[in-house]
Amino acid sequence: MEPGLVEGAWRERVLGVLPNASTMTHAELDAAEELDDGDPTELAASTDRLRDALPNLTVLGGCCGTDARHVAAMWGVAPGR
Repeated sequence: MEPGLVEGAWRERVLGVLPNASTMTHAELDAAEELDDGDPTELAASTDRLRDALPNLTVLGGCCGTDARHVAAMWGVAPGR
């Protein structure tokens, strides 16, 4: 299980997340000259682990650098489709 996701009924109430594509901290992003768009494959892998821990997770979107490449990777859609 992912760190911080302790057992409990609360995990069944989580329906959606908006993960950051970037792995930079908020302070690093605030100071950055260019937006760090992260790695779509890495983001997809981390959201897959969340789906395993959050049984009712049905909505995935993104924030801070997330674009169509990231959303496609999270949903297992081949690039350009």
